[in-house]
Amino acid sequence: MTYDTTPRITLRGDAARYAGLTEQILEAVLDAAEADEFLLKSRVARFESALTDALGAVHAVGCASTTGAVLLALNALGCGPADEVVVPAWAPDALFSAVVRAGARPVLVDVSTEHGAPDAADLAGVTGPATRAILLGPAGTAEVRARLHEAALRLGVPVVEIGGPEPRPARAAGVTTVLPLGPDDLLGGIGDAAAVVTDDDAVARGCRMFRNHGQDPQVRFVHHHVGFNCRMDESVAAFLLRRLPELEARSTRMRQLTDRYTRALRNAGADLVVLGPGPCLSPRGGLTVRTALRDQVRARLAARGVESAVPPFRPAGDRGMPDAFPGARRLMEEALALPLHPGLAPEDVDLIAATVAECHAGLRETR
Repeated sequence: MTYDTTPRITLRGDAARYAGLTEQILEAVLDAAEADEFLLKSRVARFESALTDALGAVHAVGCASTTGAVLLALNALGCGPADEVVVPAWAPDALFSAVVRAGARPVLVDVSTEHGAPDAADLAGVTGPATRAILLGPAGTAEVRARLHEAALRLGVPVVEIGGPEPRPARAAGVTTVLPLGPDDLLGGIGDAAAVVTDDDAVARGCRMFRNHGQDPQVRFVHHHVGFNCRMDESVAAFLLRRLPELEARSTRMRQLTDRYTRALRNAGADLVVLGPGPCLSPRGGLTVRTALRDQVRARLAARGVESAVPPFRPAGDRGMPDAFPGARRLMEEALALPLHPGLAPEDVDLIAATVAECHAGLRETR
């Protein structure tokens, strides 16, 4: 006898998110093919313009991936072999690889176990004359990010962050935001993609050149830099243009679900901390919590048909420095991603929160 072990409540809700979109996907692909435009042409330009309008930004530079977008931003800021870039000790490997590919040296800073991002007060101790940029991953609430931006501004160091779709008419000075646009992200594209969002003319111009092998944005085959191929596909841009009007509603829905989770988990116990979905509001990362009962919680959720995951962040402790970054080490051992996506039903949030609370109630009873 075999049993169906497919979760009823999935982490990202991918199947439900793309149900009914077949015609839109085919239309986007056929539109680009019939126009004989496949890379970095009119649909990409229209999407960039529409995205700047939606976010209240000056520039949006479409590119092929989130990792590539981070590298573009670092290149545009002039990062090179003599430079250092501050990176959270608990972050995706892609951030570290982007810094190394830019030729700079990553300088690690520990993270808070209360929100998963560095504390603003710790930035001064890891920056110096060689610091070219501070790189922030997807962790940290809007309030935490604001404090980090203020600290970086005082230090005179620009920030590159994996950020979210929040409209920011008064954008933080010196901050370049990378907005993920892949299939697992908020809009849900049909291929890997991202955008660099900035109000800095020089950063935008640099990103536009570096994404196309260092080529001048206006004059073909005139190359100012050694760049690489990080161009956005036309069919991807065409599909994202169709999805963009849903951005505000999807963002609102994710915030509502996060608030519901937070209220439901509030009484789960002192051993559980809601780290939040971060500014990306992305289904990719789910709602991240810290719990000393991670294995027990995962097992009980799985028994009820709920998918969960350990965030794929390796702390600096796995890079040969086991005692230098206790916050990162603890999050590696206790962080857990719970389902969070725009299609998640409120009653599913309540079920998940109740299951987590049961585990913590059992721990309190044994004390």
